[in-house]
Amino acid sequence: MTRNAPGGLRFGMFAVCVIRDGSPDLAGKPKELYTVLVTFSDVQARDTDKGYPYRTALAKAMGCSTKTVDRATAALEKMGLVTTHRRKLPGSSENDANRYELHDGWLIQGMEPGPDVPPQLVARYGHLIPGFDVEAFLGGGDTSVATPGDMGVATGGDMGVAQSRDLLQEPSSRTNVPDGRRPSTGSRGRASGGFAASGKTNPPPLTREQHQQAAGFFQALPKELADLVPANPPSNLKAAVLEALAAGRPQERTAQQLVDFRLLPKWNKHYASTDAAGPIERPVGVLIAMLRRDAECGDARCDERTNVDTGQPCRACEVRGVDKRAERAAEEPVRPLGRPVATAPPRAPVRRLAGPVPPPREAPMTEVSDQQRVLARQALLNRTRTPR
Repeated sequence: MTRNAPGGLRFGMFAVCVIRDGSPDLAGKPKELYTVLVTFSDVQARDTDKGYPYRTALAKAMGCSTKTVDRATAALEKMGLVTTHRRKLPGSSENDANRYELHDGWLIQGMEPGPDVPPQLVARYGHLIPGFDVEAFLGGGDTSVATPGDMGVATGGDMGVAQSRDLLQEPSSRTNVPDGRRPSTGSRGRASGGFAASGKTNPPPLTREQHQQAAGFFQALPKELADLVPANPPSNLKAAVLEALAAGRPQERTAQQLVDFRLLPKWNKHYASTDAAGPIERPVGVLIAMLRRDAECGDARCDERTNVDTGQPCRACEVRGVDKRAERAAEEPVRPLGRPVATAPPRAPVRRLAGPVPPPREAPMTEVSDQQRVLARQALLNRTRTPR
């Protein structure tokens, strides 16, 4: 029985949000494998049934080993972007090329996902679809567990297709080794990476209006601040944005007021030089810290000593500064008078000539007669010479 020859297709389509996602769980070989699978995938069916890539062909295209392909495939399946279907040659027990199913069609078309799309992928990129209610799709569950950087916990519900390790790649010599980084679920935990009991109470899910408020704020950010926002903003960042906007409260701000009078002053003062020296290690933490309001005075319309409504310096902060300086001056102890310091006697004035300084005199040249030259020459010739 002969195998079908693998071959890449002439045209491919990929999801831009996946390519631009800089999350650690997707960086490196997983993202490279996704781009290679796109070249073997049909643009409509979104699977590799026509391209027919073997693991060796994928490894050659990526410049790595088949074991590296296995690890990259596991990472893509973990985030719900790819599902691997294991196949056998017809009428034989010999393994055939796996069929890779890509769940990125809804992201490419910009439409709501279908019921067969893994929920963790919807939780990761669903906010990019305008008007799409991620919470309603997931049944009101907590979407923060599927955000980039914490993909180890899967949301409940039917995954639509099996994603266990039995359906990974073609058989290899690698044995399944438990991941030491993942805590044991215990006797009551789910064996396939499901839920673990926790005493924490999940915060209520955000409403559709709150999602739109957070999305509008992210769109108002300038480039240097927008680069800090991950592809799928985590729930704690969205909560910090909503707290800073303070809708319906005296501290209410528009997105532009937050950017102009709170974020940019803090960025230029504390973080711009760090960002110029290299990428910031924890950009989400930096954004949350800059979103917090520093209430230096009692004026609810003050941000960083500036009135957000007028753009003028805050009067309350100026008065507070004057009071502080007066208090410090009153608390300073009176310095005792010491011995007078002896001063040097005044220098005598320098006498200066009334007129200009004359040029230095030149020594007169003495004329030598011919007779003197002859006598000097004879004396030089008649001198007593000592033998060497």
